[in-house]
Amino acid sequence: MADLLEFLDSVSIDVVKRKYYNANKVNAVFEELREHAAALMQENEQLRHALNSQSEEQQKSLKALESLQAAYREALSSAHARADEMLDSAAAESSAMRKKAEQRAENAARQVEECLNAVRVRAEQNVEFINTQLQQFLTKLYDEDSEHTAVPVAGQEGKDVSGDPLADLQSKISAISSEISALEQGTE
Repeated sequence: MADLLEFLDSVSIDVVKRKYYNANKVNAVFEELREHAAALMQENEQLRHALNSQSEEQQKSLKALESLQAAYREALSSAHARADEMLDSAAAESSAMRKKAEQRAENAARQVEECLNAVRVRAEQNVEFINTQLQQFLTKLYDEDSEHTAVPVAGQEGKDVSGDPLADLQSKISAISSEISALEQGTE
């Protein structure tokens, strides 16, 4: 563009003797062309400067975009890592809770079994105590009974109970004891 201005400045029309050329008009046209060329050059320079400015802004925007994309990828990676940690932690906690629940269930089952065993032992002790008390009562009753009459035992009516009264008493106690044991085993 600068070459064009120099060319236009170097052009001059001499006054010619021919009447068809008016030097003032030609010079006025050239002056107008020079002004337009200067305006175009100035506009071109402004556009070049604006383009450079926009290009710089575009470069800054691209760098900012790349930076944001890198930050996004890093944040996403960090979020995935944190989510994986949380899942692993939750799985470990769930496993620990499951193990605790299983241990509690086993402990509860063992305690129930121990309680049942204690109840069973206590029931056996009670049966023994009742047998002992019954034997003592029957022994006292037998001692007081001087007539030695036989008392029929349930389920032994109509049987001959003659013979040794002590053997008779022992058979009755055994029958009662076996009935109590049968009842006890029926409730288990």
